[in-house]
Amino acid sequence: MQTSNKNTLILAQKTGEIITKLRKPMNKSVNKLENEYDFGGDAIRRIEKGSVNCKFVTLWMIAESLGIKPSELVKKIEESLPEDFRLTEE
Repeated sequence: MQTSNKNTLILAQKTGEIITKLRKPMNKSVNKLENEYDFGGDAIRRIEKGSVNCKFVTLWMIAESLGIKPSELVKKIEESLPEDFRLTEE
């Protein structure tokens, strides 16, 4: 799914940044992560680049592959966003 507006793009980019930041110290290449956990094609690369919106199921699998709870991953993503960040308009 392509990002569709400014805020979804920011969320996708921050999600990718956090996943990259967590993956690299584990010395897991994108290829190794994709192969070990059966992510299709270049899914992790596209997520890390922020070029796609990540389904929650995929986010959950990524969290497990990084050895953390999905809630921890979401919290890290949330903390990286601007304080007033919203996907929806009031």
